[in-house]
Amino acid sequence: MANTKQLAWHSANSTTPTADPAVEYQFRLRGHSRSVGLRTYAGDLTIFYDIWWRKIYDLPESLVHSSSTIIDLGAHVGMTSLYFSLQFPQATIYAVEADAHNYELLCKNLSPEIENGRLTPLLAAIHENNSPVYLQKSQFSYNTQVSSLPTAHPIPGLTLDQLIADHGLTRIDILKIDIEGAEAFLLQSSQQWLSITRHILIELHSEALVNRFIEMATLAGFRIEKRPFTYENLYWAYRG
Repeated sequence: MANTKQLAWHSANSTTPTADPAVEYQFRLRGHSRSVGLRTYAGDLTIFYDIWWRKIYDLPESLVHSSSTIIDLGAHVGMTSLYFSLQFPQATIYAVEADAHNYELLCKNLSPEIENGRLTPLLAAIHENNSPVYLQKSQFSYNTQVSSLPTAHPIPGLTLDQLIADHGLTRIDILKIDIEGAEAFLLQSSQQWLSITRHILIELHSEALVNRFIEMATLAGFRIEKRPFTYENLYWAYRG
């Protein structure tokens, strides 16, 4: 609670902390004791509350035993992947994160799942091709964007179809997408990933992308619902 209040004060006063080390938190989730590291000022606490309190990625219990493959695009420090790993205990998860600092913390937070083979972390940026791209950093760790303009943060580009091919996937039960506008690269054309996906949870960052996604998903046989959350333009698409 104290760190949450510090974050609120920091955000209101627009100050820049000199250091923001990860603080270790211990808690129980669905009967499991876990320890995770979260930075106070980078926005990690905000994401934690989104996932575990607001439950923005909650899905019907009926999917528990039928979901075996989950892809988390924009995995940040691993809170969504951890949520899915507990909600869908039989699933294998692929967690893709472009920011190296977020990725390092993700690997620590999800080390039990990585060690037992249930989760594969990937340091890459979803893009229109497999060429290197660059990160445009922002104040908060969850707002990093991808650009072709050179910065001090190069990162491998990765198409979703390439990820599918690399891991021999023939079905995606749940695809979560929150990649700060880079979803535009996924929506350029109807590619392989759409035809093998059952459920999509996607945050869209412009009205044009909302319209494009609805058009593509509808033509592919999905039903679409807008999730009832104030601060996210979040949609759930599922096959009827």
